[in-house]
Amino acid sequence: MTWNNMALFFILGLSFHPIVHADTAHNEPPAESIQVPSSVSTPEEYGHIAPYLLITCMDFRLRDEVQKFMELRFGPDQYDELILPGASLGALNAQFPHWRQTFEDVVKLSVELHHSTRVIFLDHRNCGAYKKLKGEACCDERAKETQAHAEQFQAVRALLQDKFPTLQVETLIMGLDGQVETVD
Repeated sequence: MTWNNMALFFILGLSFHPIVHADTAHNEPPAESIQVPSSVSTPEEYGHIAPYLLITCMDFRLRDEVQKFMELRFGPDQYDELILPGASLGALNAQFPHWRQTFEDVVKLSVELHHSTRVIFLDHRNCGAYKKLKGEACCDERAKETQAHAEQFQAVRALLQDKFPTLQVETLIMGLDGQVETVD
């Protein structure tokens, strides 16, 4: 399929997900050749409030599902997003303690710039970051995996309560099938 045909798919709103292999990456179009339609016409019309700050994982497998979930739940353009390995695990862990400062800085900025009032952690099942940072055994059974996420959610909830006591915190986990459940 040529890039012109893919542009037609994009303009028509059709879904197209090319499979790009490392050895064919040199065929990608230059960034300047792509213009994405924007929903922001003017700052005055659009406003500058994002009531939610979503903390989600960097895993490429669920990018579309995460966006669809947030848009179905809250509508388009209602959230800031911070992507960290393991989502809640990326915000607070012993192996990469410097990530915590980045997390806290982004939360502060989201509150100050976009008046965010709720932080939503959206972890996911079968997370490679959890397996790497907590060990394979943490997630080898569904109940153990849920418990590992629940413990991490408690830790980040306590951190936010201490640093940003007025923020609401929501803790969710998404299955690889896109199903979301609350984990307290």
